[in-house]
Amino acid sequence: MTDESGAKIIDTEEPLLDDAAPRRPASPAPMNFKPRPRPLARRFPVIEMAREGTYWVARIWFRGVFYSNSLRGRRPQALTLIPEENWPGSSDRGAGLVEGRFRFLNHTLNAEDAFSKALEAGPAWQAELHSFDWLRDMRAVGTEAARIQARNCVASWISANPKWDPLTWRPDVLSSRLCNWLTHAEFVSAGADASFASLFLDNIARQVRHLRRVARFMPDG
Repeated sequence: MTDESGAKIIDTEEPLLDDAAPRRPASPAPMNFKPRPRPLARRFPVIEMAREGTYWVARIWFRGVFYSNSLRGRRPQALTLIPEENWPGSSDRGAGLVEGRFRFLNHTLNAEDAFSKALEAGPAWQAELHSFDWLRDMRAVGTEAARIQARNCVASWISANPKWDPLTWRPDVLSSRLCNWLTHAEFVSAGADASFASLFLDNIARQVRHLRRVARFMPDG
């Protein structure tokens, strides 16, 4: 409005902002993210300590003949589910393995000595060997010689590890080995005789039984 002199007077009852002008959108309400609850054992360290203590006591039992016998049982007649390989192997690395050179962590052993003399290579090298992560590299070679070498390695491992061992049967190593054996089972066992197929399936079943038993001792998450 204007007074009699023509001067504009601001009416305090009128809005100071033009309704046609763009307005800044209001800030969204902050989202309330609830933290994911920690596993029970991490919230209560005494539970994790009890698990570790029980596992160390159980290791005494694992070493005995009776425990090895307890892993016997019915074996599957065939594998009904084969996991997919998510990580392609290297045919270059596989070629060396097929030729009998097991090189991990800058240390090399011949195939015939790998499973019997791995102690001299150290625990990290042994863990790499016994995990069988390198089977994918042999498979990438794709030859019959690679298949036979892979099968011989599996048979050598079974022969050298008839009972529990703190490293070769360590849960992380064992679970990796089982995963690799199952993933590459067709590659390893195709064309094998019945005795190897029986030995292979029986040993898979033994390792699965042990892994189920020790899973309760492992940390959550």
